[in-house]
Amino acid sequence: MVSLKHLVSVFCLALAPAVSAIAETDSESAFSINGHALPPVVAKVNGNEIPAQYLENQIVTYRLQHNQQGLPVNPAEEEAFARDALERLVDQEVLFQKQKELGLQVDQEKVNQEIERIAGEFPSKELFLNALSVQRLSMDMLRNSLTKKFIDDEFLRKKVAPNVKVSKDAVKKFYDAHPEQFEKPERFTIKHIFVAALEPSHGDGEDVDPSIRKKAERLQKMILEDAKAKIGMVHAKLEEGASFEELAKKYSEDSSSKDKGGLLGDVLPRTVFPEMAAWLPRLKPGQYSEPIQTPLGFHIMKLQAHLPKETVPLKQVETDILNHLLKQELEKARAEQLSDLRKSAEIQMMF
Repeated sequence: MVSLKHLVSVFCLALAPAVSAIAETDSESAFSINGHALPPVVAKVNGNEIPAQYLENQIVTYRLQHNQQGLPVNPAEEEAFARDALERLVDQEVLFQKQKELGLQVDQEKVNQEIERIAGEFPSKELFLNALSVQRLSMDMLRNSLTKKFIDDEFLRKKVAPNVKVSKDAVKKFYDAHPEQFEKPERFTIKHIFVAALEPSHGDGEDVDPSIRKKAERLQKMILEDAKAKIGMVHAKLEEGASFEELAKKYSEDSSSKDKGGLLGDVLPRTVFPEMAAWLPRLKPGQYSEPIQTPLGFHIMKLQAHLPKETVPLKQVETDILNHLLKQELEKARAEQLSDLRKSAEIQMMF
């Protein structure tokens, strides 16, 4: 219901061991974002301080996610994320202070249960507390963060969502305005019989003993020749009229498809090996290919169906469009209501 950036929160504790390297690096010096050192207090709302640790927690999680995906952290993008995260923290503090006025409340038992659930992800309490420290949190800060998150959820559910509506006309208008989003590209339903083999290596392992390399090359050649003979035998049986599906069950070495008669499902030409893609337009439904060699081995491919490019009917995507538009309207309505609430609060940003 809120933007992806807003969904990054304190609840990645189960990943804490992977964060330790990041945390140790950050702890060697003052925590900084794009060259800007964070002050001890990053904002105040009606005099109530938001300590830097809450924002640090968001940034540690942001860095962890990039690290897990093997992506570099762009300093400028990280700073933009940090400023967005700080706005979110301020919004939550505003709601926290106005919870009684807005009729919002959080059962602390729900907070306790969530803490117990998170702690239960760890083998011991000691590791849980260590993970909190790595994530720049204390137990009191975790409790506070959870409480504010649940109040935010209540605000969205009780005060924002009931007033948000999306008409059928809006859904149809979106569908008509974005035809490219609802196109299915040309697809081919295929089956295959697969025999694994290794292509001979060329120049690999130059530091390996020549005699060992020669043995490996001979072994690769034997496997290749054996695979070629096996796929040739299967193709000959097809030519004699044997069932493709039965041959797949008996001879194919693709464990994920052999029991389904070799069925791979619908594929796009760009999602299969070029050697296989080249055969797709040459086959008519029910026809099979010659043996095809790819880096993995040999395939015989059968075309089950050719599905041309088509536009998905509105009926099939109506619910998805509705949810998408509702999400957009919820974000807009939430932002508008929070903007009004912030006008009556004294807010100081220190970062």
